Amino acid sequence: EQYLIAEVGRNKTETEQLLRASFGLRIALLPIMVDVIALGFYVMNVSQIVWMIGFIHILRVGIGFVGLPIRSVLAGWENAKLVAAIDFVPVVAPLFAFPFLFMGFGVIVVPLVDLAAVVLLYLWLARYMSRHLRIMPTFRFAEWRRLVHGGAPFLVNEMNAQLYDFVTVFLLKKFTDEAQVGVYSQAIKFQGTFLFVPVAIATAMLPSLARLAVGPCCPSRQNRGAKFGTPIRSQNRFVR
Repeated sequence: EQYLIAEVGRNKTETEQLLRASFGLRIALLPIMVDVIALGFYVMNVSQIVWMIGFIHILRVGIGFVGLPIRSVLAGWENAKLVAAIDFVPVVAPLFAFPFLFMGFGVIVVPLVDLAAVVLLYLWLARYMSRHLRIMPTFRFAEWRRLVHGGAPFLVNEMNAQLYDFVTVFLLKKFTDEAQVGVYSQAIKFQGTFLFVPVAIATAMLPSLARLAVGPCCPSRQNRGAKFGTPIRSQNRFVR
């Protein structure tokens, strides 16, 4: 996701190619992700209700997984309003399940409402994006390789953070008790809350910083402006 934001922010003319390739790659990876989750449920021998909720959650996560490149493109276009809407809708969607819970429909209504909200959100986003770009996925190995190669450093960084939390909780559970694990988990939530600010700022600045990147294949916009004696201003327009 971070690589896509940077590349779209650096060169908007490649938006359509990168977006369609991202869709194709994620669709190809989706069956693997579903099989891994289903295998985990089978190994844990979960109850029928957990299977039902898990199936709904798989649908919701799958739609979000495939549609996430839309958010990256909008972030690269620096369209903060739509990016905020994409982040806001899944947070508030479970609140609409309260009336159904009071009427006694059971806990399964929560993931159903969440799924409905995500489906409506991404249907609207797909219609919105189709006005500016072709969004049909492409299945070309060369484009997938570029995405994987460029996004690998960001993925490794994210995995390191997840591994840090997992290993720490595992060690606490091994050498202490469940109460200490619970206390630590609450402290980690505070850490995540405070990290939201620098992460949000870094994500917002990433497209602009990408345009200033200097390399053998992409000289910075500043350098190009200085070469001709004319300052170059950022133009945040959609590619049609």
